[in-house]
Amino acid sequence: MDGRLTTIEDLHLLLVPPVREDADAGPMPEVARWHQQLWTNWSPILRQVAPTTELDQPESSLPHHITRVRRQGKKPVVIQFRPPHQVYPWPDAPLVTASHWDQAKVPCRPLFQDVRWNWSLTLPYVQGLLAASPLTRDAWAEGGFNGQTFLMPLAGETNPLATSGSTADGFIAHRLPLGPGGPPDVREIWQEGAYVPSGVTKKAYFWARKTYHHQIKERMPGWLNQSMLGTWKWVRKQFKKPSQPAWLNPAPMDNPSCVVLLRWDPLKDHWAGVRVLSACAQGLSGTEDVALVVRMPDRDGKWQQRLNSLAKVAERLPAWNGALLAQSESQASVPSDCLPRLDWAITWETDLDSALWAGSLKRAGIGIIGTDVSCLHAGDGAFPGHQVATTMIPCAFEGVEDKVLESMRPHPRVESLMRAVCNAVEQTQTGGHGLTIGSVESASISKHVGQFLASLANSGNQGQAAA
Repeated sequence: MDGRLTTIEDLHLLLVPPVREDADAGPMPEVARWHQQLWTNWSPILRQVAPTTELDQPESSLPHHITRVRRQGKKPVVIQFRPPHQVYPWPDAPLVTASHWDQAKVPCRPLFQDVRWNWSLTLPYVQGLLAASPLTRDAWAEGGFNGQTFLMPLAGETNPLATSGSTADGFIAHRLPLGPGGPPDVREIWQEGAYVPSGVTKKAYFWARKTYHHQIKERMPGWLNQSMLGTWKWVRKQFKKPSQPAWLNPAPMDNPSCVVLLRWDPLKDHWAGVRVLSACAQGLSGTEDVALVVRMPDRDGKWQQRLNSLAKVAERLPAWNGALLAQSESQASVPSDCLPRLDWAITWETDLDSALWAGSLKRAGIGIIGTDVSCLHAGDGAFPGHQVATTMIPCAFEGVEDKVLESMRPHPRVESLMRAVCNAVEQTQTGGHGLTIGSVESASISKHVGQFLASLANSGNQGQAAA
């Protein structure tokens, strides 16, 4: 085998899965969960490429298996589904990492008092990268990675909301009031000159209150007045419960002519989401009969906090001739609460969960309004919808106590997002042609990733020499 090029038939893959679920996920649990999702999606495809061996503890078994594979006349390729601080390099076989990262830079200094979190020390020893987003590829290169990259699509589950066309007369959602709003009038009724009480009881009540505030209050110590006033407010509150806003309870909604879906967690990335939501509202300001649906998570018991936060933001958004609706993610499993139609989905976050969500919508034929790093790799290079320009915003690594803004995160430009939303709605309402997204077969992916791994085996130890 030494005198000819390595082919796919010559390969033997040594797969290293993520750390076990009961092991310590570290200070960034999302990173560990992302690699577990990559393992679930990609390991079946890699098993179709060549014979595989799964290694749970590469520190003790990797050298032995590399020697065993070579004795069988095969070329070993090590693929580790772990972040760089958990990667175990070995010089006798090409090292490939299957990973995901949602920022433009990687840690280049010891984080969390652990030198392994300095990823720039490990990345030069990696010869190949399997990534779902070009953002991961660019971040790895920024940290010292000089190998080859294969952008590999993910096979996510079909989203229950990804249904085109109307299948019902309406749907269930929280409708939030739009337009400028402010705090309620907190003045006491006795201070309003236009208010004239009627009836003997009300006249006596307001005469007593007015006498107290204008005559008795001036002769009392301040602390006593505050104590009596607080007691009176508490007693009055027990008999007069404030009425709940109508948007707190979901209600049936009529089908609009266009539905745009946005996924956002106000408790996770509040101000970045506010910018996106404001840009969407401004883009919809000149449209009619358009519903902007915000899907928020609710599995942690904090749905009410998210709904209140969204309502406060909605009061400051420009109103349009449509509706701002809120739905929980758990409603997607109930057919009667699903969206009967969905025309466009706005993707802007760069985490793997959002990328899987965007990919499932794209495969269902839903148009995407988003950035090139927030949508899964299309395979043919075509963006499935309206692409939005991005700008880099400084950010800190999650969980770092010093909060140093040493990284960058892509964010959609407000003007570009406004135009994209407006153009997408106009395209739908004028009867624009829908999207036709070709499906990517698993066999085709296996063939291409096999060719990529074979080329790494032919390149030898170029990555280690460069390091």
